[in-house]
Amino acid sequence: MSVISSFDRNLVVPLLRSCLTSLLLRQTEGLSISP
Repeated sequence: MSVISSFDRNLVVPLLRSCLTSLLLRQTEGLSISP
């Protein structure tokens, strides 16, 4: 189970980070664009 959990973490963590970063970038862009 430890191997599976570590494997899932290696895949899920970067995906979550990319999603969060994309959302943050979109929010910042929207705020910067909107007056």
